[in-house]
Amino acid sequence: YKPAGYDRSKPAAFMVWQDGQQSLASYRIRQVYDTMIAQGRLPVTVHLFVDQSSQANRSEEYDAITDRYARFLINELIPAVATKHDLNITTDPNGRGIGGWSSGGAAAFTAAWQRNDYFRRVLTTNGSFVGLRGADTYPGLIRNTNPAKNLRVFLMSGDMDLGGFGGWLTANRAMAAALKARMYPYRFIYAREIGHSLKVSGCLAPGALEFLW
Repeated sequence: YKPAGYDRSKPAAFMVWQDGQQSLASYRIRQVYDTMIAQGRLPVTVHLFVDQSSQANRSEEYDAITDRYARFLINELIPAVATKHDLNITTDPNGRGIGGWSSGGAAAFTAAWQRNDYFRRVLTTNGSFVGLRGADTYPGLIRNTNPAKNLRVFLMSGDMDLGGFGGWLTANRAMAAALKARMYPYRFIYAREIGHSLKVSGCLAPGALEFLW
C-alpha cells in the first residue's frame, strides 16, 4: 500500500504487517495513514502486508524466535516487492517498522529483535509472548542483553485475553516490565473487557502508530 502522499523521488518510511489481509482491514491502515500523513502526524509510509503460507504453518513461521522469518523478509520478499513496484524505501532502520497481532505480534518483535539493523519500531497487539516456541523468554532476554537494542515498542493486551490473568495478559505485562526496566521507549495498553481479538486494533491504531513514529 502506497499512501496518497507517496512520491518516489523521496525515500519513504516502511512498515511490514503480519496476517496481511486481516491487518490491512483491522488496523484501518489506508484511512489512518492518509488522514494522519495529511495532518503531519505520521511520515509518508509504504506498507507491505504478508500472509502466512497457511494457517497450519502459522505458529511455526510466526512464533519461532530465530532469525529465519526476518531473513525471509529482508533477503527475499522485500527486495522482490520493491523491485516489482519500483519502490523507494528508506535505508534508515529508524524509518522501518513491523507490526502484527497475536503470533504475528510475536513475529514482529522477533524480526526487530533479531535484525535490529533493519527494523526498529514494533507494534504488537495481543502478542503471543507465551511458551509456544520460545517467545516467553523475551522478558529475560530484554533484561539481560547488553547493550540494549535500539527499539521502540507498542504493546496491548486485555483482561479477557487468552488464558485470563495467567496467560497472554501476564506475558505482555512481563514484556512491558522488562522494557521499562531497561528504559526502552515503550507503551503498554491494558484494555478492559477485551479478549484475543483484532476488534480493538482499529481504535488503537492512530495513537499506537503516532507513538511509534
